[in-house]
Amino acid sequence: MSKRGRQSLRTGAAALAAFAFGLALSGSTNAFEIVAHKLDAAKREGTVVWYSSLVGLSDKVAELFEQQTGIKVQLYNAASGKVISKIETERKAGLVLADVIHHTSLYDVIRWKNGKLLASMPLDERASFARMEIDPDGAWFALRNLTSGIAYNKNSIAPSDVPRSWKDLLDPKFDRKIAYMSPSLSGMPQYTVKMLVDIYGWDYYKQLAKLRPHMVESDGNAINMVISGEVPIAGTIAAYNALNASYKGQPVGVVFPTEGVPVVIAPVAVLQNAPHPSAAALFYQFLASKEVGELLSKGGLLSGRSDVEPPRGQPKLEELKPYFADLGWLAKNERRMAEQFDDIMAR
Repeated sequence: MSKRGRQSLRTGAAALAAFAFGLALSGSTNAFEIVAHKLDAAKREGTVVWYSSLVGLSDKVAELFEQQTGIKVQLYNAASGKVISKIETERKAGLVLADVIHHTSLYDVIRWKNGKLLASMPLDERASFARMEIDPDGAWFALRNLTSGIAYNKNSIAPSDVPRSWKDLLDPKFDRKIAYMSPSLSGMPQYTVKMLVDIYGWDYYKQLAKLRPHMVESDGNAINMVISGEVPIAGTIAAYNALNASYKGQPVGVVFPTEGVPVVIAPVAVLQNAPHPSAAALFYQFLASKEVGELLSKGGLLSGRSDVEPPRGQPKLEELKPYFADLGWLAKNERRMAEQFDDIMAR
């Protein structure tokens, strides 16, 4: 039991290409507004259960909600794969134990929506989200977006040598100087590999393999190697990890390459037959607020709201060339793609 009294349990594809279609939006209210009768109903339930992959910031978001409403947040905080696995295990057992869920797999959320496993939720702040960032039927909205880029050690890589494109990474001068992660280990590398294969074919990775990259198991491994200078470049990394390192004074720079920047939409949804429906509805509205969006931005994350400024060092999506992977294709082919990648790197 924590000091706050929270019981912690830690442990569509074609449309995505039309991102720019929904970026120009009108503003809306800036703060979370609590309607008295909705708060009363939620307080009678007393608790909301949140399964979240927002590792590092879930606690702060939960604390803020508890302070404003007096409703406890029972939090399961884990990586996206574990969150999805937990929901699937409970579903197969006929259980609905979570109220609100958040992770980085829009594909799974769409699959659950199609299976009628998600509630349709009205959203007061709907006008503050681009069309790409919210479900037309109210099943989900984007709490945040993850972008991929290249990270480098400013002390080890001269300004004139900084790779500005994905293709620049193939320069022989970067032999044994690149950390890279297999798409078999994480969702973000899947998007990057898919995009680069779409653009350059598998020849891109055959050329990269000749540079003998250091294969790592996580973004954490990659950014630590970049910070230390052991391996001065992370060939693909979730940008917020590199940005957070720079905020802490580490000599880390981030590049958003010219050919395209993979973007992962990380949604929030409410499960059908949630055990605390009124608290879930209130928490869902709270997560969509500008207040939460700004909290995420201060933590280096790109809010799904169009009226929240991006974190320092992160351009707005409309200033980049965003790439949204074909989620249906990935679902069917991610294993084969990862095996082909791993085979190339092992040669």
